[in-house]
Amino acid sequence: MPGMEFPWNFATLFLAAVPVMALGAVLATRFIVVVPAKEMAREPFSRAVFGGISNFVTSRVLRMAAVVTILLYTENAIASNLNLYSQQVLDIAPAQVAGLQNSLRFGCKAMAGLFLGWLLTRSNPKLGMLVTATIFLSALVWAMFANGSWYSGAFLLYGAGELIGVYAPNYILSASAPSDIRRNMALVTLLMVIAAPEGAVFGAIANHLGAWYAPAAGFKASFAVCAAVMVVGISLAIFRLPARPRSTA
Repeated sequence: MPGMEFPWNFATLFLAAVPVMALGAVLATRFIVVVPAKEMAREPFSRAVFGGISNFVTSRVLRMAAVVTILLYTENAIASNLNLYSQQVLDIAPAQVAGLQNSLRFGCKAMAGLFLGWLLTRSNPKLGMLVTATIFLSALVWAMFANGSWYSGAFLLYGAGELIGVYAPNYILSASAPSDIRRNMALVTLLMVIAAPEGAVFGAIANHLGAWYAPAAGFKASFAVCAAVMVVGISLAIFRLPARPRSTA
């Protein structure tokens, strides 16, 4: 925002999002939820929670899909390093390019969402997960080798690949029995907690290797480690998950 200094430019941006989110909340009250003819009896808390975990323990497909999802959720932990690396490759403060990078990231995410939604209607749940993971992997490779203004292209790929957060849970949804969907999807959200510490790991890699060699080397090493984890997740998805998972009913 021209004429506004940090942090007021960011604060104004956050404030501008409030009425938009409030409008979403108001419109959500207009949802029409069809009441089932026979509502399921409410289970005791312990049985509901641990019963959901047992779904993943007893089903090979759900269990492997959960492992793949945790590995692919690594992409959530590398975003800060991608932004901070801008100072090394562009020789400019990350805060000065955050607006451009987020515009590229979320603009491409919106456009890719249209294509990926169309692809899902004509393929299978596994393909959507693999395509988004591969796109994100390409963003990491781009970030490791791009120079100058070309580096910003990594955020275009990042935005599209970030939709792993939609298509990995969608695979688990497809493998869940109708009666277990709500519980399973709640537990899928908690899988991000397991992947969260990777952010500290990537930060430590960038700091320590950057101090020993060069700052750029530390960031590139963190991208390489993230890419390696993603490759493991993609490989497991290719060889251990069916394209069209059957319901665990």
